[in-house]
Amino acid sequence: MTSTMAELWALKDGLALAQQLNLQNINIELDAVVLVHLLSNPTSVNLMLKPLLNDYKALIRSLPNSSVTHIFMEVNRHNTDITL
Repeated sequence: MTSTMAELWALKDGLALAQQLNLQNINIELDAVVLVHLLSNPTSVNLMLKPLLNDYKALIRSLPNSSVTHIFMEVNRHNTDITL
């Protein structure tokens, strides 16, 4: 498994949990530029990740107030606050 695949699995699980908790506003911050590109660009094709990307797209559609942004790894390392 690649690191991109592992991060996509984790994101999918997190979005599924957000959906189960009926959360309305989701701000997704990722330090993986490749993953942000794959998630933000509907024309990106990666056959190995396509099933996970399709799952992500279905989940994100169910969370209408959501956004995906890139943050630098250094910021991510220091951001330990989780707010639900």
